[in-house]
Amino acid sequence: MTDGPSFSNRTKKEFEQLASTPVFTGTILRIEMPDGKILQSHFSPAEKMADVRREVEKVRLTHQHFKEPSRKWFLYTAPPFQKLELKRLKDHSLEMLDLVPRANIKIGFEEQ
Repeated sequence: MTDGPSFSNRTKKEFEQLASTPVFTGTILRIEMPDGKILQSHFSPAEKMADVRREVEKVRLTHQHFKEPSRKWFLYTAPPFQKLELKRLKDHSLEMLDLVPRANIKIGFEEQ
């Protein structure tokens, strides 16, 4: 055989790329509350943004910044600032949002 160029088909290249891609079975989200406390939770990469929002809802009444029920809040990542809007992203998985294998998320409040 010669040392010339080698050829491989597209399927083989796709398989090799897929085989070298890491697979994560869980993700750790650290959610910074307005008072600086951290809520750390473990999620599946397939879980949805709505699941994260529900987790924050469970603890929101224990923090003074959340005691005003009419105060609208949102989740975001930074830098760069990316608002994780529930209406638009509720059906997106954490993996689709690049929040795997771990991410830091903050809570912001809408201007009133």
